[in-house]
Amino acid sequence: MLGQVAYINAKQYTEVDAGLIPTGILMPVAGSPFDFFSEPKPFGQDIAEVTPGYDHNYALEGIIPESVPSIAYAFHVLKL
Repeated sequence: MLGQVAYINAKQYTEVDAGLIPTGILMPVAGSPFDFFSEPKPFGQDIAEVTPGYDHNYALEGIIPESVPSIAYAFHVLKL
């Protein structure tokens, strides 16, 4: 899974405390290991910077029930 490339339609994520409980504080993803918005990237690319790994909520962008955009996607790049 760490090699799968992901995109998440979110410019913010919810900060968590030491027990991984969401604090309710929204943090920007830009320039952080949580940034899967600016450009798709492999899950494993920055995971070493996130302890204990990705266990956070993302604040999704522009979700309107009548026209649901792509929320997130992941794919595996095959090397031939």
